[in-house]
Amino acid sequence: MIDNNISSGKVKNGTVLGKFCTINICGLSQRSNMMLSKYASDNDILLFGVQETGSSSQWKSLTNMKTFEDTNNNSNKGCAIIVKQEVMFTQLPVISHISSNIDSVWGMLSWNGKRYIIGNLYLKLDYLSGVKEMLAMLEKAHELSKLHKCAGVITMGDFNARHFIWNDTVVNQYGKYIEEHLDWSKFCVHAPSSSTFLARNGSSHIDFFITSTQLDKYIDHPIADHFANLYSGAPLRGHVPVSINVQSQPVAIRSENVQKYNLQSMDWIKWTRDIEVELTPEKTDSFATDGTIKELLEVLNSAIDVSTKENCQMKSVSKHSKPYWTPKLSLLSGKLRLNLKSYLTRNTDTAFEALQTSKNEFEEARKQACQQFILRKTNDLNTSQAKKFWKEFNKLFKPPSNQMVEALISEDGTILTENADIEKEMFGTFFQAKHIEHNIDQFDDAFYQEINNLYDDIKNSNFQPNEEMTDKFTSSSALYCPVTPWEITATLKGIHSTAASFDNHEVHQSMLRKLGPNAIYALSKLFTLCLRNGRWLWNDSKIVFLKKEGKSSYSKAGAYRPISISSYVGKLLERILAQRLEIYLNKVGIIDVNQEGFSKGKNTIRYLNRLTVGIKGDIMKKLTVLCLFIDFEKAFDSVWKKGLVVKLWRAGVHGCYLKTIDSFLFSRTVCLLINGFLGPVRDCLDYGLPQGSVLSPILFKFFIMDIEAVCSVYEQISVLKFADDGTVKVVGRDLEECLFYLNLAMDSIEYWTSC
Repeated sequence: MIDNNISSGKVKNGTVLGKFCTINICGLSQRSNMMLSKYASDNDILLFGVQETGSSSQWKSLTNMKTFEDTNNNSNKGCAIIVKQEVMFTQLPVISHISSNIDSVWGMLSWNGKRYIIGNLYLKLDYLSGVKEMLAMLEKAHELSKLHKCAGVITMGDFNARHFIWNDTVVNQYGKYIEEHLDWSKFCVHAPSSSTFLARNGSSHIDFFITSTQLDKYIDHPIADHFANLYSGAPLRGHVPVSINVQSQPVAIRSENVQKYNLQSMDWIKWTRDIEVELTPEKTDSFATDGTIKELLEVLNSAIDVSTKENCQMKSVSKHSKPYWTPKLSLLSGKLRLNLKSYLTRNTDTAFEALQTSKNEFEEARKQACQQFILRKTNDLNTSQAKKFWKEFNKLFKPPSNQMVEALISEDGTILTENADIEKEMFGTFFQAKHIEHNIDQFDDAFYQEINNLYDDIKNSNFQPNEEMTDKFTSSSALYCPVTPWEITATLKGIHSTAASFDNHEVHQSMLRKLGPNAIYALSKLFTLCLRNGRWLWNDSKIVFLKKEGKSSYSKAGAYRPISISSYVGKLLERILAQRLEIYLNKVGIIDVNQEGFSKGKNTIRYLNRLTVGIKGDIMKKLTVLCLFIDFEKAFDSVWKKGLVVKLWRAGVHGCYLKTIDSFLFSRTVCLLINGFLGPVRDCLDYGLPQGSVLSPILFKFFIMDIEAVCSVYEQISVLKFADDGTVKVVGRDLEECLFYLNLAMDSIEYWTSC
């Protein structure tokens, strides 16, 4: 879509304070001076950093700009900073004089109420000490920035440094030294995706920006202008200008367009038929042995993948893509962009009229497309469906939230700005249970050791029950009976999720509902083999992080919620296992009547209603009421897996079903996605249930079922739970009695959490 504020220099999330540009001009001549002046005017450049300017006698001032040259007067190739006349810029020779052997200009820029320390450098080749001196300049600039309360440091130039981390194809000595010695907690590199020095025998990325880390979120991604003709040698051989926009507010992360399947273009009849032809019952039965589980899964995945590629078109999408978008809107959007470009090039009445016409055409078509989309989606919806649609509609059209993981502060006070360091901190917090390890000395050692030993015994006995449990629990066989096609079909019909994303195997949830009988039969065989062998095949998960609402700061890992993205086929088996466990627990009478979360027919309204009605009733009886509201921190991430398995075993969940649950819990691997950075694949350890999993809620509900066991013997104490939140309500004749029972409840819950 077109941003109507483009022509006024506005962006979606802030105002451009100024455009900064760096260019190695390769010797300034009168002709290149004229082109540089025109380029500054056409692109509204606030500040130029120019390298290889030649001697002072060749220098020509640019129109409406003022020039500040290197004060060292050395014999190198020269550099200068050029700023608009109205900008206040004060040179800082104290930084430049750190080295007399490299070209540099340093100063303080004051603009729109903010101050910046600005540097422009040219590092000549074959002088490695120059890199060390440049880093010393950066440290001095950082000190002055703090002293003068500046917004930060912006350094630009031709560094002759090559490294993979700023998109180059090779690494040289300069790049290696900068990567190893630059203080990344203070500075970061901003480099364009395309080359900045062009040559027929290989291009490179040697012109870029180095800025203070606190400025990172205020700076647009750098752009290398390959179409500029500044007589710098390019495009055959030479440098191109590289520019950034500095914003008044944090820059939103821009998502690049990616190719995804367009399910609206899918030929579902042919898609289903092709899979049915590939997955004949005879072929499925040939794999239906204990040793061919993975082969059967691969055949199933391959059949879905091949049919999808043949019967579905691809579309280019970004985080801003809208489901109502049509080919007509794409044509009108392109026309609007062209007319906008024409108007910016030639500010004539005709160009302005064409721009306004194309704007009106685009906006009218967009409104019509939105109306048709709403009518198409809401046609024949019942009340419940309409409510769900409008909930999703409001999510769709509200301003997008920024889910970027911000810089974190570790427990020792270190500020983590690199995505790799943030990823390690997140993994340690959510998958190594650091918050539990710090309090491990508070656990009941005897109980802890007892559960560990019992878990080992259960695993060594292949999760089979002892004689006493075999006689006591007679209903558990329903847990591990074969998975039938009917059970799969019924489960698919019960899925009402509106999930729009594909899983980590390029399968969409809606595809499972379109599968034919042969594919359903293959799934039933696959699920039965998994259950019979106690093997969980969908082990790999990608973890993304969402910001928890209402947090005043997002500098701590606990302010985020990890969401596990895994296979929809695996989640289908999770649903079946969850349904079986729910039915079994109800059948044997293991029911948590105080839990209003994760249960069919129960919700927050019931939870709040039970609480308020209970309080009002107690007040009518002239009783004193006190309530303790509980919210467990990192509740899902704190579940002790071995303790959960032992609890299930004691409740009569045995054999291959429990073995499958154990495999689901302990065989999972995760890789964390942090701001586009994908961390290494790691094993999950002893704590935590995967958030985003279908099976996790019932396991969590079962795990905390007995948290109020001691409290329940007192009629003065009642407990209500909703997921990981809870309320302890105590009543008494007076405040003193209420406090007595409240302390009993608190002691009871504290004891439960320590064993």
